[in-house]
Amino acid sequence: TLKSQGRCAGLFGGLRGGQVKNLGVVDVNIAALDGPVGGLVGHNSGTVTGCYSTGLVSGDGYVGGLVGYSDNSITHCCSGAAVSGNHAVGGLVGYNRYADYGGISIRSCYSTGTVTGTGGWGVGGLVGFGGGVTASFWDTQTSGQATSAGGTGKTTAEMQTAQTFLEAGWDFVGETVNGPNDVWKIAEGLDYPRLWWEAYDGRVTVVLGHIFTVTLESNPSTGYRWEWVDHQDSIVEQMGEAQFKPRETGDPPLVGAGGWESFDFKAVHPGQTTLKLVYRRPWEEAVEPLKNFWLQVTVP
Repeated sequence: TLKSQGRCAGLFGGLRGGQVKNLGVVDVNIAALDGPVGGLVGHNSGTVTGCYSTGLVSGDGYVGGLVGYSDNSITHCCSGAAVSGNHAVGGLVGYNRYADYGGISIRSCYSTGTVTGTGGWGVGGLVGFGGGVTASFWDTQTSGQATSAGGTGKTTAEMQTAQTFLEAGWDFVGETVNGPNDVWKIAEGLDYPRLWWEAYDGRVTVVLGHIFTVTLESNPSTGYRWEWVDHQDSIVEQMGEAQFKPRETGDPPLVGAGGWESFDFKAVHPGQTTLKLVYRRPWEEAVEPLKNFWLQVTVP
């Protein structure tokens, strides 16, 4: 929780030429008397890529779920934060000033959070004011906003369909037409696109026969690996072996660097179960796991 009486409120108040990459902020609660204010960055003059935010963000002006005021690049990002303010209020970005120079600075992004304006100018589902957006979307149903200064409005069902994003050139895990980098993944009909390294958590409802993915941070060089346990009578089954993708650490990659393990599961029987994975060294069965992950799965 952050209450600010000054300017540039966010996890990063102001980003001056630097880069924020592959970072998620969850359940933020930021209330500013002034602005700009964002769930991740208040004023962005750098590069924000592969990031997301959830929670509550409020202020007077230049209020965004991810970034309040931006005059540089935002790519492959999303926000589910509920946003409220007076002027220049957007689900992802409040004011995208870079657009004033004729540039495209918001690319392959989306937002889903509620956006509320209190009568001022520039209130939009994705961007409040400024434009400069390409291949980006917002949920018109969950946001309560039919218009935006940039991006394309879609229904919730459309926002949970891969084709919506594939047609816009988004790079998804398992396809190569839009690129080899596997930036996004999606459990269609269950969820919005997630960055490939995001973990599922909480509860999901899965249609019988559908496949969903669980991705968890891991470092096999330490001997620790994720393992699915307590699944004798499960309503889901694992599809193949877990896949490991190392974190980008330069070229050549840094030896011993961590990354993420991804598990594909298929809903095979109706019912409800708690999917449990533990992070441990296989030879240390009598030792408590270093980490645990639970996901409640319902198959109607």
